[in-house]
Amino acid sequence: MPVKSEPKDIFAHLFAVATLLISAGSLFALLFALIGIAMPNNTDYYGSYYAKDQVRSALSFLLVSFALYVWVWRMISGWETKDPSKKEIRVRRWMVYLAIFISGLVLAGDAVALLNGYLQGDLTARFLLRALSLAVVSGIVFSWCRFMAKGISDKRVAWVGIVLVGASLIWGFISAGSPSAIRDSKNDERRSSDLNSINQNIISFWQTKKVLPSSLDELYDVGVDVYGKLPVDPVSGKSYEFKVLGETSYELCAEFTRASGASMEGDAPRGGFNVNRFMSHGVGRHCFSKTIDPSFYDVYPKGAMGI
Repeated sequence: MPVKSEPKDIFAHLFAVATLLISAGSLFALLFALIGIAMPNNTDYYGSYYAKDQVRSALSFLLVSFALYVWVWRMISGWETKDPSKKEIRVRRWMVYLAIFISGLVLAGDAVALLNGYLQGDLTARFLLRALSLAVVSGIVFSWCRFMAKGISDKRVAWVGIVLVGASLIWGFISAGSPSAIRDSKNDERRSSDLNSINQNIISFWQTKKVLPSSLDELYDVGVDVYGKLPVDPVSGKSYEFKVLGETSYELCAEFTRASGASMEGDAPRGGFNVNRFMSHGVGRHCFSKTIDPSFYDVYPKGAMGI
């Protein structure tokens, strides 16, 4: 006669399935990003640039979900130790097979994404390592679920999973960098974004008046409706430096905390309007010299844009 499930059994096993699947997905996402950092593909510019953000997100999900899974499974194991008949409840088998079914679909989707990336030019060695990590993660999950379906626990599979998760977390924390370094990088990204915004507004001002503003105060005195508020340094609160060098040339300066990595200035031919051209810089005060090309930028009729 089947053993009846109590409400606590249903919710505990459902919670275990959810945290197991999130842990497996986060582990693969973490390994995917870490391999991308270790073996960068020069053609994958944006993927390389945001890889550390992916590492930090995967670390957060993995750390929390795996800790919760270990906690809930120890609780379930305690119930089963006190009452061995708990291993025969229907919800246990249903949830294990549900985990196998959902993880199979997710891992199949990951495999398709991996293969698609390879066919679109991903590095062969990087693809093979990511495929291997997917095989290892899926093998551990399916092996663990298979033993759970049989009502037994294989400590070897459990320890392999724990060691892999632990090693991945250590690797991830090393690659992600310290919180202070991340704050510095975020502040520098803000400064680069502010300079890019100011630069676009200077070009708009010139297109309307055919003259450069004498200062940032003159540029932003036009009003919030046109150019927004005057951007300031996120740490010091001071205005950025602006200096007119000629009729169509000028200089924008800021104090940066850290040097940027590989050159990310990314100037498009003739100055693409939507490209952030202030991402490459050194430590400390760094200036960017810019020149407006009159043959490229249209001149707006007088009164355009509300100025």
